[in-house]
Amino acid sequence: IVDTFTVMNPTDYHVSPIENFSFDILHSIHDQVSENLYVSPSGSNNNDGLTPTTALKTIQYANSMIVADSLNPKTIFLANGIYSSSTNGEFFPITLPSFVSLVGETEEGVILNAEQQSNVLTIYGVKGATISNMTITGGRVNFGGGGIFITYSDPIIENVTIKNNHTIQRGGGVYC
Repeated sequence: IVDTFTVMNPTDYHVSPIENFSFDILHSIHDQVSENLYVSPSGSNNNDGLTPTTALKTIQYANSMIVADSLNPKTIFLANGIYSSSTNGEFFPITLPSFVSLVGETEEGVILNAEQQSNVLTIYGVKGATISNMTITGGRVNFGGGGIFITYSDPIIENVTIKNNHTIQRGGGVYC
């Protein structure tokens, strides 16, 4: 029994492995949506994220509220701009829920920059996701995947530039 949790119906994005948990949640902080969402560095996490003009500000916030499954996959659309801690308060690494795709407006215009603080994307146990039309940069970790770290997942990655990511051991750009 939990008095307050981030969302009323946690997914494997919120708790992992989800099958090991049973909740009775009394209150939630955020509403969840089973819709495609829009994110822009100039957006606001007080918006609903359902249109480009009411875009959310961070990918992390969109990930926490989106609900998707194999029968209802969803997409988070990213407007051109720099997504980083210093520009829009983005939280890294960005993790994806299953059946949620991350699609940028343009490969050159959407820049995910971890600013050497962590890896950029972590994809762990994710099914049915696509990452497309963006640049992944500024990742830095000690082991594996400064740009993208992929484990037990099958993402489709297309039209993505991966550059200037660093790892002391194995896979500066991508580690699978």
